[in-house]
Amino acid sequence: MKTKVFTKDCILENAILLAREVGFKKLSMRELAKRVGCSVMPIYSAYDSKEMLIEDIYHSVVRDLLSVKGYFERNEQVLKTGIKSPAFHRDMSNHQPTTLDFEKLIGDTLSLMREEDKLKGFSERECSRLHFDISVYITGIVERQLDKRQHFDDFEQFCVDTLRQFTDTIISGYMSQK
Repeated sequence: MKTKVFTKDCILENAILLAREVGFKKLSMRELAKRVGCSVMPIYSAYDSKEMLIEDIYHSVVRDLLSVKGYFERNEQVLKTGIKSPAFHRDMSNHQPTTLDFEKLIGDTLSLMREEDKLKGFSERECSRLHFDISVYITGIVERQLDKRQHFDDFEQFCVDTLRQFTDTIISGYMSQK
């Protein structure tokens, strides 16, 4: 009988799916092993600890975000992910990475902002403040999902439309201050 090999990529992919369901705090190596269909031994062969696994999850998600090449599209993706997986969004936001991924993500975000037609003429400081305001708004919607799940048709689209309106309003406010 052939021995089944569980790759690190397979384990990470399943860990991300599980973390999206339960968040980092409730993520367990035992539950991950069940999802993958193995004992915990292959999991611990790939990752020495849960902390190392969470670090890889964080980096993988950040890499995916960096591949989204539009600032407003990236915000919509973050919002949609947060609505579907509020505990995961909170844990990603609160995670303190061991590398410079966060700084790279912020730098890339500010660069994307300066490429947007709506944000032409905004200084780096204004972009940074605007991004903070929009991030607070997205976090507020996601936190509301943690407290009380919304159950009406197409809540996700409602939130995306509201994010667009909020973004346009805040940009107008910044423009009027110039």
